[in-house]
Amino acid sequence: MAKRTVSEYLSELAAIFEHLDPGAMDFAFDLLSDTLYVDFDPSAVNSVNVYIDRGWMVRVSRQTDQILGLQIENVLAREAELFPFLYDLVLLTEPEGFEPSPVEMAMRRSILQHPSEAIGRFRDHIPELAVAGN
Repeated sequence: MAKRTVSEYLSELAAIFEHLDPGAMDFAFDLLSDTLYVDFDPSAVNSVNVYIDRGWMVRVSRQTDQILGLQIENVLAREAELFPFLYDLVLLTEPEGFEPSPVEMAMRRSILQHPSEAIGRFRDHIPELAVAGN
């Protein structure tokens, strides 16, 4: 696996989100660790996390160095304040034990009409993540 820079990983991540079908992604949220997992290829098993910044990591193949997914720690405690679209992605996972208020749910439903919109917001914010990661 070749060593790459944060900017290179984020550029590849932006390209992935440009062309990937939102239905092909697998989202999971672990409430206990406050971690959001996004898998582009859930079947891939031989991978390693590469730290980007502030608890953001990309999961890459050990053989090809291709990005297979994304892991974001401290989503509700810290990151969603900076990147509110993360709330939408967490809600897409329908996490057990996470009980947003009825007002928040109504607000989110009016803002988020389709899961691909949340993914689109994520893709649109990748340049901001690149700045934060450097």
